[in-house]
Amino acid sequence: MGSLSSPMQKRVLLFLLVSLTILFLVLFSGFGRTEHYVKPWKKLLDRYSPNVIDNNKPEQKGESMKYKWIHKKNYLPNYFTKRLDKDDLVKWPHNDVYRNGTMVFVHNQKSGGTTTKNCLRKFMNPPPILAANPNADEFYTLMLSQGAHQDLARAYIGDSTFGICDFTNKPCSYFTFLRDPYERSVSSYNMCNILTLQKLPRPLCIARNATEMSVNDWAKHQGSFFFRQLLANPIFLTKSFSPMVDILRTPEDPSTEKMPAWWKNELILSHLMSEKDKLMALDYVLDHLEEWFAVIGLTSDYATSMALIEEVYDLPFQSECGGDVANKRPYTLIGQSSHLSKEDIANQMVAKLYSDMTVKEALRYDMEIYRKAKDIFRRQKLQFEKERMK
Repeated sequence: MGSLSSPMQKRVLLFLLVSLTILFLVLFSGFGRTEHYVKPWKKLLDRYSPNVIDNNKPEQKGESMKYKWIHKKNYLPNYFTKRLDKDDLVKWPHNDVYRNGTMVFVHNQKSGGTTTKNCLRKFMNPPPILAANPNADEFYTLMLSQGAHQDLARAYIGDSTFGICDFTNKPCSYFTFLRDPYERSVSSYNMCNILTLQKLPRPLCIARNATEMSVNDWAKHQGSFFFRQLLANPIFLTKSFSPMVDILRTPEDPSTEKMPAWWKNELILSHLMSEKDKLMALDYVLDHLEEWFAVIGLTSDYATSMALIEEVYDLPFQSECGGDVANKRPYTLIGQSSHLSKEDIANQMVAKLYSDMTVKEALRYDMEIYRKAKDIFRRQKLQFEKERMK
């Protein structure tokens, strides 16, 4: 028997070590591959996520900086509830700050957003600028290249707009419409069924084939859509993160080039954030929702919502566009029995979602936001009515 230090045994030992190392990397390739790609992206996140928390301020000290981009740095607070002193006499910021500043509509899909976008296009000149799934890459590549002190346009619209106000230090405000997440999921499911059967692709519908899924699976697939909109980092939507998306995508997903921005955002956030992280982020969102949005509308009370938005921006939202929500599609799917009314079909689907605990978990973040939004809406409406009576 030769000694352990013989050349032959050294080569055998080295071969075994290399083989075991390769085997380990193959078995755990997802882990190793992910770590390889995350490091350069962390540098990008640091570069494009300025520290907007002032630790000298008691109300901000100690707030987590793990996901710095979540902390917005420039926005006008709720017009009705957040700018009154205790005596209800002094309003600050002044009305004109909202009306002369940049307005940003955050389009939460299937919540009356098409009507609102069409309304803005109807009476705004120049028309509002789109920042949405089809052009998010080009839009934010340009915005990120121009820095944080830009002179923004008068208005922006789309589903990829939250965060635009961070690119300026001038007055800028957000507004949105929200809808019960269960009802929104049903509406989204039926719309995507119809459009898929008609071969009319939409960004909301192409990450999965709705015609091959149950409404419950569709609700879980789309999940808490608005929550993710509020957590999106603009750089996620650019080609800078395409290599990461290439790694994270599954065989079911579209190619990275054809993948809609909202699904890229979902893949990246799901990879970066644990459930604990998401719950912490949800607490932060709930604490700041009323500060981030100058006004929040509800699809369930569309006419009042348009009147509130008209009051904030002094634009004819309610007077010219306060009717029914546009882009309504029948709930009856192609090939489906029509002996039930569309309301009955929708109610059956919503009831089916409510009975599924896995759906409840998927929608929990948006449900918490919606509950908060309903309370904000109630107080907005009370203040609006109080001021009209003066």
